[in-house]
Amino acid sequence: MAAARAHRRRAALALAPLGLHPGQELLVSILAKRGSATQVQLARIMGIEPPTVAKMVGRLEVAGFAERIADPRDARAKLVSLTDQGRDAAAQLTAVWAELSALTAAALTPDEADELTRLLMRVADRLGRDDQP
Repeated sequence: MAAARAHRRRAALALAPLGLHPGQELLVSILAKRGSATQVQLARIMGIEPPTVAKMVGRLEVAGFAERIADPRDARAKLVSLTDQGRDAAAQLTAVWAELSALTAAALTPDEADELTRLLMRVADRLGRDDQP
């Protein structure tokens, strides 16, 4: 938990100059890759509930990173896409995450960093299984 909290704090510091908060960068990255998506699609991709996505999109919209437009295929749905400001932020995310990754592994040897990555992927795989109690 201490490592997760410290990483989140560092992520917040790294994302702040872009005007983003932890969690928002994933949504921005998804939209940068997809172009646009409905909130339901975003919720499914992110593995979170639609009301949570709606709040995230609302905050990104207020901050000028995202916009909602009517879905031409479904009058009940809205498509979420990035604004120019959102696309600019998305373009900078790779560098921000590379910097955070380097900082995270700075105290480790290359072999230790590889081992940590392998072990964390194994833990994530185990925790991500729906068939586990």
